[in-house]
Amino acid sequence: MNLLKTVGYRLFALNYKLACLFKKKVDPRKVFAVATNDSSETGNIKSLTAYMNAYDDYEIYYYTNEDRNGAIEGEAPSFASLVFLFPWIMAESAIILMDNEFLPMAFLKVRPETKVIQLWHGTGSLKKFGQDFNTGTLLKYEKKMDDNIDYLIVNSDCQVEQYAKAFGVDKSKVRVTGLPRTDWLVGLAASPHRDRRRRIAVIKRKMERYLRASLEEKYIVLYAPTFRDNETEDPRIHLDIPQFLKEIPENVVLLVRLHPFVERVFQDDIDSEYKGRVYNVSGYRELNELLALSDILVTDYSSIFFDYAVFKRPMFFYADDIDDFIKNGRGLYMDYKNDMPGPVTDNVDELAAMVCEAVSNKVTGDNIAKKQAFVDTYYKYFDGESARRVYEECILK
Repeated sequence: MNLLKTVGYRLFALNYKLACLFKKKVDPRKVFAVATNDSSETGNIKSLTAYMNAYDDYEIYYYTNEDRNGAIEGEAPSFASLVFLFPWIMAESAIILMDNEFLPMAFLKVRPETKVIQLWHGTGSLKKFGQDFNTGTLLKYEKKMDDNIDYLIVNSDCQVEQYAKAFGVDKSKVRVTGLPRTDWLVGLAASPHRDRRRRIAVIKRKMERYLRASLEEKYIVLYAPTFRDNETEDPRIHLDIPQFLKEIPENVVLLVRLHPFVERVFQDDIDSEYKGRVYNVSGYRELNELLALSDILVTDYSSIFFDYAVFKRPMFFYADDIDDFIKNGRGLYMDYKNDMPGPVTDNVDELAAMVCEAVSNKVTGDNIAKKQAFVDTYYKYFDGESARRVYEECILK
């Protein structure tokens, strides 16, 4: 952790403690929401706060990824807000919502009358994370930060022990309510065919405006890889995009959604060389809309497939470093070669062949029964009422 971060976090904690001295009581309608992973309208935080405001009048303050990045990069307004404004807001808040870790909380103890609800951002996790992976100083701070958690939200019974361990909390703090962000997904997946097509058509028109291109008669493949911890200094795109595009039909459009660490190495010349066939959508905020729009998902170790699975559409797992990642990576909670809800390959030509088969509606080895079993395992609820359950079980009580 660099010096600027440490100074900022300690100043935040100091000002929080001072604010608690001046603010003797919390405001039961004030909410401090850490949305540094997903501040979109269908993300966990805003899905829940929208539900909350439909039933009561809450005063909600959001701390987003833009706020965090500005503070880390030393931008004066963002840094000043982090250390002087947000601590006072948090000190007055009866509820703290989080979809990510918030390291300033490693340097303070949240006042007892404030509820801290960790929603996290992954519907599930393939890669080990949190206290299952981090070491050294970061692990020490994570433990102190996670000691503040009152409720930890998960999507399925099978995740209770896994997430309790990753966050270092007692299992009694884990609530299997389902994640608010899945309400939109399962609602769309379960809607009547005609209504689903209408809603997806609206998303397609929105995407066409974003891309400034037509998607009519196009088959859409979403490529959404994760970030490798050992590539911090030299991030790269593992899929050979030019080779992949040469092997698939002309009517297939590739939408590329990259981790922020990897996005900066996206090759601009790919856009020009394959104009109309590949687009960088890494900056598109509504991930759920990208999932709904895509006919096929291609990923590697990202947790995105937990969300996409609800649509029962083809998904393929491509990683050219499978054996090395399994041996030397951060570790996985699942058997990558056998437990994924779709075919796994490390060969780009084989991946292209799978996509071609899916586009032509041929057999792909894509087992629908396996997908259903996967969804049944990782979704306890399929009723679109997860935000309500979080509100009633964690906020109203």
